[in-house]
Formats: sequence, structure tokens, C-alpha cells
Amino acid sequence: MSVAEQLKSDAAGDWHATATQAFIYALTDGSFDWERISGFPQQDFPFIERFVRLLASAVPRARTLAEAALGTQFPGLICGSENTNFRRSPETLDLPQVGEAPSETQAFESLTEEVRQSCRCEITLSLLVLAERIHLEWAIPFNDRAPDLPLWPGAWITLHSGEKIAGAVVNSHGRLVAVWGRVDYAVYAEVAAAVTGAVVSERAFSDAALCGLSVAR
Repeated sequence: MSVAEQLKSDAAGDWHATATQAFIYALTDGSFDWERISGFPQQDFPFIERFVRLLASAVPRARTLAEAALGTQFPGLICGSENTNFRRSPETLDLPQVGEAPSETQAFESLTEEVRQSCRCEITLSLLVLAERIHLEWAIPFNDRAPDLPLWPGAWITLHSGEKIAGAVVNSHGRLVAVWGRVDYAVYAEVAAAVTGAVVSERAFSDAALCGLSVAR
């Protein structure tokens, strides 16, 4: 079993709940109350900011130029002109971009910032691989519905289910395997704690989104 599979297995219950979250089903089948969902893009915006910083922090630790170049592609995809929906979605809903962060958002932001500042390549790559992969797993089943959905959920699903994110997962996993070939497995508990914490936070956030996040106006 690969290290990524082992980390996924360690968080199996929360992983499955997140990858099959009721929030996404409600979002894509038209049963969600759009007033209740308005808080989601506000909270997704600061999450993306933290995640891009975490992605960028892995680039200086790449072993080769080719690896570093691959490491820049996914942040470029998220921040590129074709994916401005993170900025445009609150505008479409006539809302400010960022609202007050609930505890679920704060927990994930704190975790990603702690990992980024740790400068620990094995923890950073493990978290990136699992975060990219869990988003890919929940988005792929709904990819064919994306063109018929409103702006932000449609673009959000397309971003998380396309070939580029799949390529990013493969690239990050390859780097993770290489890193784990050079480190002592005694650090596994630290890595597993970070990854499990991220999956738990992701599940808590999706559960809160289903109930309706607060909306800043």
C-alpha cells in the first residue's frame, strides 16, 4: 500500500463522508436553497488563498526544474484568468468577497498555515496530495452536470474534476513517493495527524455548508 493510500485509510470514515458529501448532491440536483448557500463562496475565497500559499510553498523544495515547473501549474490553474469564479461568484450573488470566518473555516486555515510554516516537505506534499485527491473524487461524478449549473458551482466542479487537477494529483503523488523514500517513517504519525486533521476540517466545513453558513452583506 502506498503512503497516500495508507493516509487515506487512516482517515477512512471522514474521507468517505467528505467525498460523498450531501452538500454536493444538493448543490447539483437543484434542491438547495440558494439563500442558504450564499455564504459558501465567501468562505471558499479565503480557503483558496491559504491553499495557493501552501501549493506555492512546495515549489522551492522541488528537486529539479521540471518538478518545480509542474508544481507551478496547479496554482497557475487556480489563479489563472479562466478561473476567476472565486472572485466573481460573490459579485454574482451581490455579496462582499469575504465574510467573517466560522470555526470550520478557521480550523482549516490554521492547519494549512501551520503546515506551510513548518517547511516540512513530507507533510506539505502529503496534505496537498490528499486535498487534491479528495476534491477530485467528489467532483468527478458531477462533471457532466457542470455546464447546466449556475456560474460558481459549475465552474467549481469543472475546476476540481478536470485533467489538470488529475495531472496535479499524479505529479504531487510522484513527488511524495520520492520524498518518502528519503525520510524516516518515524515521522509518519505527524504526517497522518496533519492529513487526518485536514480531512476532518473539510468534512466539518461541508456539513456546515449544508446547514447554511452565515452570510456577510
